[in-house]
Parts: sequence; structure tokens; C-alpha cells
Amino acid sequence: MVQLNSRGEVADFWDVNQFQSGRSAFECCAYAASLCKYCGEPGHGPSGTVLEASNQAQYFYGLEEGSNLASNTNGMSLQALYNMLQGMRLSSHVSPPTLQYVKAWLGVGYPVLICGAETGMYDIGLGDVVPYSWEPTGNHCIVASGIAPDGNLLVHDTANIGPTGVRPGPRIYDAAKLQLVSATAIAVPWLPALPGDYDPTVEKEVEVIIDLSMPEVATFFSAGPGVGQWTCKQTGKIVQGAILAEYCRWGNAGLCGLSYLGLPESNEIPLGNGVVKQNFQIGVVAYDPGHTIDNRPGLPGAVYPLQLYNGGPGEDPQIAQLKAQITAMQKQQAPLTVPSTMAADMQLIKVTSAKY
Repeated sequence: MVQLNSRGEVADFWDVNQFQSGRSAFECCAYAASLCKYCGEPGHGPSGTVLEASNQAQYFYGLEEGSNLASNTNGMSLQALYNMLQGMRLSSHVSPPTLQYVKAWLGVGYPVLICGAETGMYDIGLGDVVPYSWEPTGNHCIVASGIAPDGNLLVHDTANIGPTGVRPGPRIYDAAKLQLVSATAIAVPWLPALPGDYDPTVEKEVEVIIDLSMPEVATFFSAGPGVGQWTCKQTGKIVQGAILAEYCRWGNAGLCGLSYLGLPESNEIPLGNGVVKQNFQIGVVAYDPGHTIDNRPGLPGAVYPLQLYNGGPGEDPQIAQLKAQITAMQKQQAPLTVPSTMAADMQLIKVTSAKY
């Protein structure tokens, strides 16, 4: 199971603003690559600092394009992008620019630099609109960092700017409206380097992920109330964050979590230190990146099924109720005693019957 952070991403990223005073506003490729250079293992935070990430982007844009001054509006060619990735010591793999391949790379844990038309970048959190304050033209580069529960993409876009600066990520971009030009998978340090003939669609031929566009799923769940949350129509409970991301792909078959875990019977229940559990009809799962509750061999990912029969947090709450009822009944029940006269009569009957 691919390791994800609490927001469903394959890595932890900084939020970095590519628009620096006196510097070129066309450095999206350099900034996207720098985000990957300073990303961190899921749940452990990014490396370096925002300033280091910004400085590296400025340096490599100037190196590849001759200047990083505001007067330089060249942008960056794909060949310059690939040269820059080598300069940053980032192992990468150029992939066919299709949504299928982008999701396949994310499905095996690699972030993807995607280049495409600015007119195809739609931020669902803003109302499914292009997030730029200027008239979008040309191509733009962003980082695809995960697959949203509804099948759209989680991204980091250093040009998605609001009134107070870059909007915090990940943003959810409309996958159906992307107009891709290139897709480049990045081998982050905690994953193997990428050989030239690696193909994620062969490594993971079929990845089953459910979303709310499926009628069978929409029968039981609706979107919201917040971003990255589903509400169960039958129980009213909410599945969210990393648990929802795993629910949508649990078992990689059938209807995933809906088939293998059933409907949620509780909301997330805090267990301390950021660890939570959630009860479903068929089992109990925990979000526990550090495996503080259970560290059995081979246990994958930050979200995993809890043991049910050891009296721990995974025990079915109905079992605990039954145990309490049995204990109460045992305390109330008086021991059976036989009156002494009845005991004497029973002994007389036994002796008499023995004579005959």
C-alpha cells in the first residue's frame, strides 16, 4: 500500500509563491521542480525551508534561461526542464502526457510535474474556475501530489495566488479539464530511482478507485460538508482525509472500502498524539503514521486495520458492552443454596430407593 500523508498526498510539500519582487514571473517549471527537491516523506514534513526552495528555483531559472530578472519572460522549454532536473539531482522519468499515466505514477507513490495549458487549470475549491487573476495564456507547470477521493488531482501550484499570497495546498484541480503537454515523474529520495524503461501501468496494471461519480457509491455517500469529506447517507457519519483516501482504494477490487469495510458506524475517534480510529460495519481502521498502536510485521501505510480480539482500540464496541453486561449479571447472581431440611429429605429418598 502506497504511503500517503493525512491529506492523501504522496509527499509533504511547502507552499511557495513564485512571484518575487524584481524577478521573472515565468518561473513555474523551476518552482515546481524545487517543490519536489524539498518535499518530504509523507507525514514527516518537507525538508529545507520555503526560502531555500525559492532561492533554488531562482538560481536554476537564471542558469537555464540566462537571467531571472523580471524582464525575462522566456518561460522554460521541456528540454530546459529536463536539464534542470539533472542539475537538481532529481531522478525523473518522462511519461506520456495522459491522465491515466499521471494517476498511475501517483498510484505507486511518485509525484508528477505536469505541464499544460493555463486555460485547463481549474481549482475546484474556488468553484471550479481558473485561479489566476490574469487572462490565462500559454502553458503552466504544477506538481500533482495525489488523487482526490472524487478522482480529481491534488496539486501544488506556485502561481495560485490569493489576497494574502499563495493559497495553501494541496489544491484540488479538475482532472477532466486538464490540457496536458508533458508529465514527468519524480523519484523522491525514499523511493527507488526510476530506470528508463519503467512503466507504472505495467507495475500496477489495474488500480480500482471509487468516487462519487459511481452510482453505487453515490447511493450511500454525498460530498462534504468540507473538502475531502464524504457523509454517509444512512448513518450520517463522515469519512475524511487519509482514511477516506484509503477507503476509496481499499482492497483494489469491487467497490473498495464500500465492499470490504462497509459503511461508517462512527466518526473519527481521537486516541491521542494525532492518532484516530474509525469504526465501520466490517472492521475498525486507524490513522497511525507512526504505528504506535500496532507494529506487526508488514503492516502497510499510515491507515491500517486494527486487531479486533485483543481488547485494544480495535475491539468491536458491542463486544465491550456485552462484557460489561455479563460482569454485572455475575455480580447480581447469588450462589444457589439448598435448605438443610430439603437436603435431609433427599438423602432419605436416596437410602430408601436403594433398599428397593
